[in-house]
Amino acid sequence: LFRSYTCIPPDKLQQQKVQSMNEIVRSNVFRKQECRDILLPLMTRELKNWLEQRKEEQQQHKDKKYCVDLLNSILEVLSYQDEISTYQHIQEIILQLLRTVNRTVTH
Repeated sequence: LFRSYTCIPPDKLQQQKVQSMNEIVRSNVFRKQECRDILLPLMTRELKNWLEQRKEEQQQHKDKKYCVDLLNSILEVLSYQDEISTYQHIQEIILQLLRTVNRTVTH
């Protein structure tokens, strides 16, 4: 999975990548800590890059919805896991996304 996402150029198939990531997060794969350890940094990087892109307003609104859906799914899965196994994952999200999400919301 990791290789398949990293080989797609950053400016190509963004919507499809985020939607497929959301499907992975909702699957049993993402419930395993070892898988999250590998996939979450990739996902947070993709989300950050996508949220920071400037597009026309109509497209930007749609893009943000996909990002919010993915982030919501990630946080939902993490909320059902034990605190010890998710601490690093929450830290990853905060470090990578908090500033970008705040900037996106305020603009």
